[in-house]
Amino acid sequence: MAEPVCSSFSVTHIGLIVPDAELVARNYEKVFGLKPVTVWDTGVHTYTYRGKAVEGRLKGAFVPMGPISIELLQPVAGPSLWRDALDRGGGVQHIAFQVGDGGDRDEGAFVAAGMPVIQRGDYTGGCYRYVDTDKFLGVGVEFTANR
Repeated sequence: MAEPVCSSFSVTHIGLIVPDAELVARNYEKVFGLKPVTVWDTGVHTYTYRGKAVEGRLKGAFVPMGPISIELLQPVAGPSLWRDALDRGGGVQHIAFQVGDGGDRDEGAFVAAGMPVIQRGDYTGGCYRYVDTDKFLGVGVEFTANR
């Protein structure tokens, strides 16, 4: 059996691309009887998209659904994987995995297996990377790491 591409992980959330994060968050609250969900706004920030530093803005929310969350993502400005997905109609865009090593080892393994990183960025306390796994796994993969 071949060495796994990623062997140290846990699923944290499923990412959905939506045209209006606030509206969809309120809908999840109503449908599932949830407590109010906080919708956040990144403001304009810099990240790497397809190998280039770009600026963009994103609104979103984490909707707790038992042991994992649904992440609602609304691209507001700038080129991004999120904008590409919304332009195709939105919906399920990724499954997120928490990895333990900062993501560097996992990134190299994905790239070596023919699945390049499309977008990467930092957030308070960690980083994220979106990997082009659609053809291999039927959905994109995000891996996040705490620092």
